[in-house]
Amino acid sequence: LADMQERVARERELGAAARADFAAQLALERKRAEEVAAAARSRAQAERHAMCRGLAAQLADIAAEATEVRRSTQPLLPRSLLREWLSLFSSGVGLGEDRLTVHGPADEGAEAQPEEGAVAIEPSSLASSADRLLAASELDSYLLGRAEWQPAALEAAAFPESVASGVDPTLLRPASEEQGCAVTGRMVLQLLEAAAPPKRPPPKPPPGAMLKLAVLGRPFSSKSEHAQRLADKFGLKVLTPFSLVQSAVALAAREITTPADGGGDQAPAEMAGAAFQFVVELGGRASAALQEGSVVPDDVVAALVVAAIHEVDPVSYHGFVLDSYPETAAQAKLLEKGLTGYDPEQDKARPKGSKVAPCDDEPPPAAPPAGLDLVLRVDVSDDTARKRALGRRLDPQSGTLYHLEYDPPPDEPGLHERLVAVADAADAEVLRPALASYGDAEAPLAEWLGGLDVLLALDGESSFEGVALEAEKAVGELRERKQQREQERAAEAAKEAEAAEAEAAEGGAEAEKTDASEVPEGKADEEGAAASSGPEAESEAPGEASGGTDGEGEEEKAAEPGEDGTSAEEGGDAQAAVLPPALTPEAAATVLQEWGQVEDGFVSACEAALVKLRDLKHRTLQRSAATRSEFVALLRTPDRRPEIVAAAQRRFNAMPTALRFEEEGKAELHATVEEMQQKIWAASDEKRVMAEQMLTGFAEDGWLAQHALRLVLAILQLSQAEAHRYVRTCTVLRLYTSLCAGGPIDLKLPELSPPKLPEAVELAVPPIDFGGRKEGVAEVKGRGKDGAFGTLSDSLASVIAAYSEPVAVPATQLTEESSDEERLVAEWTGTLATAVEGERCKLRRRQAALAHYGCGVLEELRSHAEKLQDELDKMLGDLVSKETAALSALATLMREAAEAGDELPHALTLDGEAVVVDESLLLLPPPPPPAPPPVEEATDSLRFNVSQLAALGGQLKKAASGHLIRATTLSALLEQLAAGSFDAAAPPLPAMWRPLPPSAFSRLAALFAAGEPPLVAWPALVASLAPVARPTAAVVSEALGHAARVLREDAAEKAAVEAAEAAEATATAGAAGAAGAAVTGSLISRPT
Repeated sequence: LADMQERVARERELGAAARADFAAQLALERKRAEEVAAAARSRAQAERHAMCRGLAAQLADIAAEATEVRRSTQPLLPRSLLREWLSLFSSGVGLGEDRLTVHGPADEGAEAQPEEGAVAIEPSSLASSADRLLAASELDSYLLGRAEWQPAALEAAAFPESVASGVDPTLLRPASEEQGCAVTGRMVLQLLEAAAPPKRPPPKPPPGAMLKLAVLGRPFSSKSEHAQRLADKFGLKVLTPFSLVQSAVALAAREITTPADGGGDQAPAEMAGAAFQFVVELGGRASAALQEGSVVPDDVVAALVVAAIHEVDPVSYHGFVLDSYPETAAQAKLLEKGLTGYDPEQDKARPKGSKVAPCDDEPPPAAPPAGLDLVLRVDVSDDTARKRALGRRLDPQSGTLYHLEYDPPPDEPGLHERLVAVADAADAEVLRPALASYGDAEAPLAEWLGGLDVLLALDGESSFEGVALEAEKAVGELRERKQQREQERAAEAAKEAEAAEAEAAEGGAEAEKTDASEVPEGKADEEGAAASSGPEAESEAPGEASGGTDGEGEEEKAAEPGEDGTSAEEGGDAQAAVLPPALTPEAAATVLQEWGQVEDGFVSACEAALVKLRDLKHRTLQRSAATRSEFVALLRTPDRRPEIVAAAQRRFNAMPTALRFEEEGKAELHATVEEMQQKIWAASDEKRVMAEQMLTGFAEDGWLAQHALRLVLAILQLSQAEAHRYVRTCTVLRLYTSLCAGGPIDLKLPELSPPKLPEAVELAVPPIDFGGRKEGVAEVKGRGKDGAFGTLSDSLASVIAAYSEPVAVPATQLTEESSDEERLVAEWTGTLATAVEGERCKLRRRQAALAHYGCGVLEELRSHAEKLQDELDKMLGDLVSKETAALSALATLMREAAEAGDELPHALTLDGEAVVVDESLLLLPPPPPPAPPPVEEATDSLRFNVSQLAALGGQLKKAASGHLIRATTLSALLEQLAAGSFDAAAPPLPAMWRPLPPSAFSRLAALFAAGEPPLVAWPALVASLAPVARPTAAVVSEALGHAARVLREDAAEKAAVEAAEAAEATATAGAAGAAGAAVTGSLISRPT
């Protein structure tokens, strides 16, 4: 018994030690995982920091550029420029070093005039990504009617009242006939779909009633156990990617060593023919990857999983469940593509129509199908996964698996010594990256599966039984819904079959009543041949297409809808239904080639013209900035005013002091000031005349008219491109409809009527009337403004008038005897007429839009130039006014000094609009400082102040014999001072002393009295009444020493002054004939 107890105790000690080791290992793994997570967070933070720094740099760049533009051009930013910057910022493209890049020739005057009738668009230089992005944005705004091309914005840009515009503003809104442009859009979309590579037919889906499940989760989340339990309960087949890869590799190895055609082992019973060869090929690829030490490619694993799904026997199993697959979003997409054919990347690459001819009635993209019915994700934390993995212990003798925390081993003798850790995926070096990989892939995978609406998350932290019951409930509900849908589909199929049979019977009865003589002989033979092979041939077609007797069943499976209710054939290759029956693929390719030339030429022309317009707007800003900088530089050019002021000040101060107070001296000083003013006015007039000449040159240099011509040409080139597009589009439409109708369509198409390009236009702003020296200002303004506006209006109005009449449709009368060919031609003729009319209305609308847009651009240019001229003129006027005020202030200061007889001690200058007194530069010695003000002593109601003590001491000194005074005399004196009259401003006693009775003064005298008769030392009395602290002996000694030093220094300074005065008097007495000058010199040189 003791031995048994000892062994049990040892088992307990071993168990405790194992649990302690488990806790230590778990803590270590937690620490390492936290370090890895911290490093990942640090990397993510660094990436976010770099991204934020980039965004902040772009925002700062935009802010700096906006400040510079507002400083150099105008107070407000142009909206178009701000839209460009925001477009670049949202696309992650910087502004670049040259913000206002000007494309095209450097010499603006060297632009060649295009030939009439040709699309002469200057090719744009779109080298940088920013230029290409802005060009595409401008083109989209123009074609889609956004930003400044919106009808509301265009309507706001009206023509001047003086211009008789032939453009109807109602054309800016789309007309109802413009819906015919949808014919062009549908044509282009059909041609693009026909020319695109054909879509791969969707794979054969599993039967509709089959359950298609997947169970996912972190390592050690019990997902495999849940998958097996679901398989056992619902009769599903478990598919594990690892097992499928192993089987494929084994098949590939066996096929290499013993080929099937060489008498080796045959393929598995459930796999035959092409499927077997496909799996062998995939196994070879997987084996090659494993031998190289890399992972098996995702496409190989997905293809093996899809092949295994298709090999699931619907008789033996009710579906399948994928164990731990897919693990990433990429694997999920490959699986979806293999099951349903859905590939989002391929769908993005499919043609979406043309931006030149959009198809407005294009159906929206269908919702993506779902190859899986339900994906169960068992969610556990990383810590739980580590705890489950590291706590497992295996008894190699019995094969029992324990867990030190969830399922601890019993205290059996020898058991703990036999237990070993399970070293598979629980290895820390394997578990740690597996958890990290799952964490990285979890969010993207959940987003993809959530988009398919098949993901269901389960709380794996709860008990295994609770999670299993929740999963079984979800799968059970799914099975009921699928069974119900199968029943509904069967009922609908039965109804459709009955309706088809009834319709066939009715059609047969009507055919028997038809007179056989009315049917042509050749046609009757054809119908008879078709009837002889009708139902039988149709019933055999599916079997032939799918192979053997199983074809009918497979055809039914392919037609079964998926989980979302859509048929598997939807989204497949509908190329046969894209083109009209009479249009062959070769003819479609020809029409598409013709349309490609139309679209490419139009897009290139529009893009170049729009880029040219944008560059011309930028040149306007550059011209404004350069003009302002040049004008400001002229105004800030140094002139002669500082020299004139300095010379006048020197003359002003050179006058002797004695003459400043004479009338003649004052008159001379005023004349100096007047002469200074005249010279400064002359210098200011010189600069003002130069500035006025510069402003006049800006208004009359012809740049505005040349720039307006370039703007008008760019807009008319857009109009020309639109006219060419309209005519060539109508040609392509007639070719398309003729091919579809099986014969030519007699419809007269419009002829090309491009706008007339002017050689010159007039646009000017009125020059400034400087004092009435300019004449004919109003005439210049009206003539220049109407010139450019009228030219643009007339050119675009002529294009609109050229296409004012709708296309004439030939009258086609169809009768009952008309053949099918005639009816087809008539139908396509009407379609062509509708399309051409829609294109005509679009052309007229865009011509009107160009007219109003051009009006707004020209008005913006003219207004900008006029505002700039007014601003510079105001700047000049303000500067002249402020300089005049500064000169007047300087003259006033000097005149006041002249009247007062003063000199100008400090240097005076005119700094633009201000008078600057430079106190750091003294022209004369400074005057002596003023005497300090007298100290005013405050009175106190109880204590004596200095004045009161001085007066009291004087009276005591008079009444006393030496330093002693009788006590009675002191009392009487104080009583007399308290009772007598006095000056309220200087009372002899403090306020609280005056109402005291005589007895109080007697007691005060008695306090200081001594001897017989009583005598008082009045100095001691005065010192005791002083409101100061008594000095110590040391303080008194130091004060006496300081007084002695001061007396000695004063005596020495006095002696020096007397010696200097004596020497000066001697020198003065020896000078003859210069008495006034000598006196002045002595006053200046004497120290203060």
